[in-house]
Amino acid sequence: IFNKSVPIGNGKKSVLQKSISETGHLVLNYDQNMFTVEFAALNFVNSDKNLYSYMLEGFNRNWNEPGTNRTATFTNLNPGDYVLRIKRLIPGMPDAGREIQLKITVLPPFWKTTWFLLLLFIFIIAMIYLLLKFIVNREKIKNQLVMERANARKLHELDMMKLKFFTNISHEIRTPLTLIIGPLEKILSRDMSGEEIKENLKLVNRNAKNLDRLISQLLDFRKLEAGNLKLELSEGDIVEYVRTIVNSFNDLAIEKQLKLSFNTLKKQVYTAFDPDKIEKILNNLLSNAFKFTGPGGRISVNLSLVFDTDDDDFSSVEKEKQFVEIVVRDTGRGIPVNNLNKIFQRFFQSDDEAKDSGTGIGLALVKELVTLHKGKIFVSSRQGKGTRFTFRIPYIQVALKPAEPEAKEQQPVSAKTAQPEPELVAGEDMPSKIMLVVEDNAEVRQFIAGHFNASFRIVEARNGEEGWEKALEIIPDIIISDVIMPNMNGYELCARVKNDERTSHIPVLLLTALHSKEHEIKGITTGADDYITKPFDLSLVQAKVENMLSIRESLKEKFSGTMVLEPKNVVITSPDER
Repeated sequence: IFNKSVPIGNGKKSVLQKSISETGHLVLNYDQNMFTVEFAALNFVNSDKNLYSYMLEGFNRNWNEPGTNRTATFTNLNPGDYVLRIKRLIPGMPDAGREIQLKITVLPPFWKTTWFLLLLFIFIIAMIYLLLKFIVNREKIKNQLVMERANARKLHELDMMKLKFFTNISHEIRTPLTLIIGPLEKILSRDMSGEEIKENLKLVNRNAKNLDRLISQLLDFRKLEAGNLKLELSEGDIVEYVRTIVNSFNDLAIEKQLKLSFNTLKKQVYTAFDPDKIEKILNNLLSNAFKFTGPGGRISVNLSLVFDTDDDDFSSVEKEKQFVEIVVRDTGRGIPVNNLNKIFQRFFQSDDEAKDSGTGIGLALVKELVTLHKGKIFVSSRQGKGTRFTFRIPYIQVALKPAEPEAKEQQPVSAKTAQPEPELVAGEDMPSKIMLVVEDNAEVRQFIAGHFNASFRIVEARNGEEGWEKALEIIPDIIISDVIMPNMNGYELCARVKNDERTSHIPVLLLTALHSKEHEIKGITTGADDYITKPFDLSLVQAKVENMLSIRESLKEKFSGTMVLEPKNVVITSPDER
């Protein structure tokens, strides 16, 4: 091997374990692929004339040319199995020679062995698996991060919605509290006629009911979250019940100059329903309709019996059932398309600057109450055109009760009976000073106006934008404004008043339910002369108003005094000037 003789040995690495002539199978390593085999015939008569021919099967295709050479050399054999065939030839007798064979195996290097290739294949598969797993895990981690960020964003949004909810709850509670405490303090501190006391007590009673309704709504919302709110069905005429609820809004319709109507083709519909839940559903829907519909608008409530299926699949062959369908429609400002699928979410409130304040749980409570009634609610809206809420509850047929005298069909409540706001005309017996009261709550406006109407001519505005227009029109002596209002809030109104030369001298007193120092500082920095939180004492408001006007009068007197300019002796030196 490699021109070196191979000895016979007993070691594991020995090529020959015995003589080559007795070896039938020769095994070589991959680095022993260059070797020489020497052979000889056992014919010693004329041995120099012996001819030999050999062939290595697996390497040579044919026998080599006969010759006297007694060695066979092979180089660079590929790993594999071979058979070395050698024969002696006798001239003239080609088939007379004897042939011998030697099996030769050249082992492959370890990296070409089957077991190594198998391990390599397993390793590659394992690496591919690990790579795929790594990619999948990385994508999972990415998705988890995206989900966590989305959840964190949702939690932040929920926290902000809850913060807004509590802020608005504070406003919603303090406003009726102002209209409860204020009239009571007025009754206790002043001598009033029986009619005045009665009107103030009516105001207290109305706002106490509003406060009770708000607290009941919050408690119902909490019960719903805890799963403790149960359906309590009772039998009755739902047409008459809904008519009564709608009629309770007649005074509000007149006050807001809206047309309210109730329509139904059924004189009586006896069914099983939960009166308390239906009242809360309708109160919320009608309150929203009144809140977002301007003067001259229309609000209608329609009741009918319809046939439909519980399944939304149109291919379903389910038998149709009867439902009581109630539709509340208004011609208000409408709901943006991107908010239609969010309005039933808890604590959701539109970011529209023109929105009215609210708790953000009214419509969520409505949806939960309708679902509790095994019904469905739908909404459709067009901005600037109006909104329609439709809810259905299952019609459960019950025995008819004895017919009662037929009630007269409700006539639409129109705003024609509402008294228009009187124009501001100065008279001999009318106070000379003008007070502009800007407040979105009509009862608060009337309460303040009723207290100051003896000393001021009162002009009212329902929001900041209307207040700004009236401030430019009449140039009042003082402005009392709420902070949370639609269209333009109190801060924006105050900033406009103070930044306009025509109105910058007018004192502004802000009234709000926001008690935090941040809101108070914000009010003062926008130019407000003072800031009072609800519920407020009217005597304190009056004292602040008188104080601000007194200061303005003092400044007016100081800077309006006559200034006398006397000429001095002027020496004229120029001939031209002479």
